[in-house]
Amino acid sequence: MTRKHLNFPPPPVPRTVRELLKDYPELIEELQDGLTKSHYGPLGALNFDSAIWLLKDMLGGDLVDAHEQSDQAKARGDQETVRRADEKAMAIAMARLDASGDGDLSSYFKTYEKDFQ
Repeated sequence: MTRKHLNFPPPPVPRTVRELLKDYPELIEELQDGLTKSHYGPLGALNFDSAIWLLKDMLGGDLVDAHEQSDQAKARGDQETVRRADEKAMAIAMARLDASGDGDLSSYFKTYEKDFQ
């Protein structure tokens, strides 16, 4: 496998995922960091399916964290934190369902995939 993909930008976090997580910029940054590290990592360029699975896996971990935050807040009786954690969990769950995005990743891979090989 060649390393030509190093000459191209990493895959983007899909626009729909960014929109769903707009109130959680740290999550968007974390997702982009994961895509970037995978793109430039020792295993080589991601393909479309592996990028989707990476996003879904990362969002799944974030969803577990949001549910844990909600459960801890419920145990303390902190209803405002419960509400915020539940809103965050809903946004993450929706983003996870739409991880393939609005065509951003598809377009990216159509543009660069031939050059990676």
